[in-house]
Amino acid sequence: MLHRLSAFQRQSDDVALAVQCTFPRRSWHKWRPLMTKFTILTGAAIGKAIAGFGKAIETFKAREHQLAFSALNHVDMHNDPKYLNALYAATPANYRGGLRLWATHFGAVKFDEKAESGPFVYAKGKTADMEGAMNTAPADFVKSQKGDAADKAFDMVVELERLLKRAGDKGAGLRELNAVKLAISSLKGAEIVSAKPAPIVKKAKPAAVAEVQAAA
Repeated sequence: MLHRLSAFQRQSDDVALAVQCTFPRRSWHKWRPLMTKFTILTGAAIGKAIAGFGKAIETFKAREHQLAFSALNHVDMHNDPKYLNALYAATPANYRGGLRLWATHFGAVKFDEKAESGPFVYAKGKTADMEGAMNTAPADFVKSQKGDAADKAFDMVVELERLLKRAGDKGAGLRELNAVKLAISSLKGAEIVSAKPAPIVKKAKPAAVAEVQAAA
């Protein structure tokens, strides 16, 4: 019985050793079969693909601008947004918002998802800015809009005033409070009012006053 158990144990150890050789410890689960939807790159091929991906993005940006401007120019010439609607339908979902903002800002169109002919509709009486559309790609326009929104959302004076109030409630020192006040006043273009108490002027002694009068 002991001999059989030892043989079984040796066989189990051999299997365990084979498993360890095939699947490294702590990472064997990484080798489980995986249903892939694309080729998984390895090594230097990853770096090369990333470099090519950057170029592809720039190519897509330029191509999108070309097609978008051409479609918007067709609207300007023929009051017909059919090509703009076709481009919108062909554009990936995560890029459609940028195309919508760009087209409605520069072109004589409005956006109406309920319109039967397509979401872009000719806006009669609206003046198109074709020069602006030519000089600004949809992708760049979206970036500028996000930057403007961030600038409007942050007001330095308001934030400093909140900081000043919190600092005062927490018992901050006069020097620190004045520093914040100075920053606020500088932003507002006003002069800071010093918080230092007015100097105390001591009255002259009667004897000293008499000597001054005699000398006069």
